Amino acid sequence: MPATTVLTMHRATERRWVNFFLFMLVSAAVFQLLGFVLPNWLRAHFMWSRRRAAQDYALWYVTQCEGVNWTCTIRSYHRLYDWTRGKYIFDGIELLLDADIVASAQVLYTLGLLLLLVAFLPLTVRRRLIVSKRTKADPANYGLLTVAGFAFFSGLFVMIAAGKMGTASVEHRNGRGAPVALGFAAAGGAIALMTGIFVLMRVFLKGYCPDCTPVSRDIDMHETTNQVDVMVSTEKTDVLRRQSDPIP
Repeated sequence: MPATTVLTMHRATERRWVNFFLFMLVSAAVFQLLGFVLPNWLRAHFMWSRRRAAQDYALWYVTQCEGVNWTCTIRSYHRLYDWTRGKYIFDGIELLLDADIVASAQVLYTLGLLLLLVAFLPLTVRRRLIVSKRTKADPANYGLLTVAGFAFFSGLFVMIAAGKMGTASVEHRNGRGAPVALGFAAAGGAIALMTGIFVLMRVFLKGYCPDCTPVSRDIDMHETTNQVDVMVSTEKTDVLRRQSDPIP
C-alpha cells in the first residue's frame, strides 16, 4: 500500500479518536460546570430553637429558609464563616457541614475543573494537525499523554470532592429529592476519569492496532487518481459509507 494511502488511513482513524475524546471532555465539562454552580449538593429540613428551618447547600453558597413566613436568603460560605468559633453561622443557625470539608471540596473541585479545561488545548491542537494538509507525518503522542494526565487527575479530584460532600449529604440529608448537583459533579468526575483511561489505552494500543476506531468498524482504503476513498462497513449492515479525502 502506498505511503500516502497509509498516512491518509491513519489520519482518518486519528480524527475519529480525537472527535471521540473531545465529545467525552465536553460531556465531562458540562456536568462539572453544572455541579460547580447549581445548588442541592445537600438539602436538609430541621428545627432550630423552635424555629422551622431548611438549608440548601451548593459548592460555594447556602440558601436558608426559616420562620413563619418562610423567607429564604442566599449567602456565600465566606460571608457565613465565624472566625471566633471556627464554624459557619447563618443568622444564628449553625451549618451542618464542617468548614474543613467545604474548603477542601472547593479547592479540589476547582483544581479538577481547571485541569479539565486545560486538557482541551492539546487535544484541539492535535486535531488541527491531523486535518491540516501541511502536516506530513502523524502527530506525536505527547499531546495525548498530556490529555490523559489532565483528564485523569481532573476526574480524581472532582470525585474526591464529591465524595467528601456526598458523605455529609448521606449523614444529614432529610429533605425531599435527590442531591442533583452532587450527581452532576460525580458524573463529570467519572467521565473525566474514564476519558483519561481511554486516552492512555489508545496511546499504548496504538502500536498494536493503529487503525482501530472507537466503534466496531472495518476501514478499507481504495486509491484512485485524485482521491482516497475511505470505505466504512459496519458489522450489522452491508451499507457502505464513503468519505473522500483528497491526496495533497
